[in-house]
Amino acid sequence: MGNMILRLCLLASMLVLAPIINATTLSVSVDRNPIMVGETFTLTVTADFKTSANNLDHSALLKEFVVGSTSVGSNTRIVNGEISQQTTWNITLHQTNAGTYTIPAFEVNGTKSQPIEIKVIKQPTAGTKQGANEDVRLVTTFEHDQAFVGQQLLYQVKLYIGTSLQRAQLQAPSLQGAEITPLGEDSDSSEILDGRRYRVITRNYSIRPTQAGDFELTGSVFRGDISLSQRTSFFNNGRSKPVTIIADSKPFTVAPIPANFPGQWLVSAHVALEDKWSEKDQYIVGEPITRTITLTAADTIVEQLPELTPDFGPSFNTYPDKRTSQQGLNDTTLIAQAVQKFAVLPSQPGQFIIPEVKLAWFNSSTQQIAWASIPAKTISVIAGKQSNAAPIAAPAAAPLEKAQDTVVADQPLVGKTNEAGALVWWQLGCAVLSLLLFVCMAIIIKQRRGPARAAPAEPQRPPSLQLQLEKALRQEDSNVILKLMPMWLAKYHRIDISQLESVDSALASAYQALAKQQFGNAKVDVDFAMFTKRFSAFCKMRQEKNTAPLSGLYPKN
Repeated sequence: MGNMILRLCLLASMLVLAPIINATTLSVSVDRNPIMVGETFTLTVTADFKTSANNLDHSALLKEFVVGSTSVGSNTRIVNGEISQQTTWNITLHQTNAGTYTIPAFEVNGTKSQPIEIKVIKQPTAGTKQGANEDVRLVTTFEHDQAFVGQQLLYQVKLYIGTSLQRAQLQAPSLQGAEITPLGEDSDSSEILDGRRYRVITRNYSIRPTQAGDFELTGSVFRGDISLSQRTSFFNNGRSKPVTIIADSKPFTVAPIPANFPGQWLVSAHVALEDKWSEKDQYIVGEPITRTITLTAADTIVEQLPELTPDFGPSFNTYPDKRTSQQGLNDTTLIAQAVQKFAVLPSQPGQFIIPEVKLAWFNSSTQQIAWASIPAKTISVIAGKQSNAAPIAAPAAAPLEKAQDTVVADQPLVGKTNEAGALVWWQLGCAVLSLLLFVCMAIIIKQRRGPARAAPAEPQRPPSLQLQLEKALRQEDSNVILKLMPMWLAKYHRIDISQLESVDSALASAYQALAKQQFGNAKVDVDFAMFTKRFSAFCKMRQEKNTAPLSGLYPKN
């Protein structure tokens, strides 16, 4: 009887614990296996009990896979009086390399799952090899298998969309040791392929290798969701199917910069230099000449175009304007262009040869060093017109008195001679007495005031060029200021106008602003009051520098 009771109790406990034992299972599955490289698949983790969504730690997946979005759901069912609960995690994954990978074991509330193996195989079709009548196509254009460091390459992607997408993402190509950036905005058009109309999204990428070596260029990747049914409500977007397309990868070789290349490295398929002057038969001293140099290069961007610093010779003062640049696409060729303007002021008359301008570049087509050049140019400079003011005439000699031509009759001189002699002695005596009186007064004053102080030196009169500059500043005469300033600096301060920046940047900035106003295309407002203030400060600074003691000769305290 006791054994029977014991068996009934054991059976009852098993019936009570059965749902609990069955509930402690954690299963793992994937929606497909094997999986193609780059293809998105879904990992489902199911717990036969209700638990918090945060109780599943799937960080271990990051070691082998690229983890996407995660969704969590739970439900409760009652069948024939039996209650069952479930918690489900759906995790989106993909792998970019072929091979065999392991989904690790998970643990939730003390319950563990079993690990499973996933095979990832290479894509059988990719890029332009896709079949006809596909909903989405990915076509890439990249015709290079080798390049030089710094060479600009164009990678073009065309995405053909023939259906409705709920989500779409286009991943850029990748290349180790290269800078890859999108070029401009995406273009949106339509094409008909194999009798089917597609919406075409075109995106261009710039690829610029930064280090030499052998690498593999990984193609662009498209990931999206294709709609399979119509949207039925605001909260239901309809069923969808994930799709992943990967463009072809290819080996790629990057060559280093040649050791014998002269100057700043510039690799291109074509480089051109153009030169334009404000053409005249003769130029005038002090009057500005505008020179425009345009540099154009293919397969490059504006940041790679070198600065141009042409030599004008010692007889010209030059003031470069701010460089302007632009870039764009000509079919599938990237074009960059920089325009540099110079204001050139001749400082003396004569016949001058403007030296040749040469720029080294590496021809990516011929694999050789090439030169773009502007030939030397001969120009004639004449002196400016002389002032129209009439020369000042010397004062005419005064006419002789008419009385000098008359003959005076002889008269006796005895009496007049005595009177004149007495007058002379009287004047001499007065002068001596006055001198003695002055000496005495000076001695008395000196004794009362102490040692005599040296009279202050009379201020030195500014040079005539400075006076003319001050007048031109008051009258806001730009032409005269631009003409006289270099002459004044060179003559009295031994400074070339190009060296003014290192001596007084404020005055140099004011002068450059005035030059840009006169010679540049952009409108620049010049504050002549501020110009005058900076000019006066410069003059004062130079005067103090010339009269200041040499501090190096005195001992330091």
